[in-house]
Amino acid sequence: MTALITTKGREILASRLKGLLTEPVNIAWGTGVTPPALGDTGLEIEDVTGGYARFPGVSSIVTISTLNDTYQISGSLTALADLDITEWGLFDTAGNLLMREVQNPGYSLATGGTLNFLFKFQQSVCP
Repeated sequence: MTALITTKGREILASRLKGLLTEPVNIAWGTGVTPPALGDTGLEIEDVTGGYARFPGVSSIVTISTLNDTYQISGSLTALADLDITEWGLFDTAGNLLMREVQNPGYSLATGGTLNFLFKFQQSVCP
């Protein structure tokens, strides 16, 4: 499994610390298999057969190592067709890609199948 915070994602995180830009809570999935790259601006092959391009997840602050050290987004997407999902990502409301993850092989879903997503961004101390 390969996951990467994009160059734009780094800008989103820094801007959010300044109270700028919108919260990155929109989840998308797709069928691309190319590994993520820093310059990615979207999913390789975003799937919209479910009637939606991106679905808002729910954000929260949770504790992993120290009190309130992790930003978390959770949500579920349901397939309205048979799908092989191999990539997913997280976007802000302006459509900027925060992060993209690829897993090949991915998940084969029959119509009505659901994938539950849980994205976690843990803060760490920088030198």
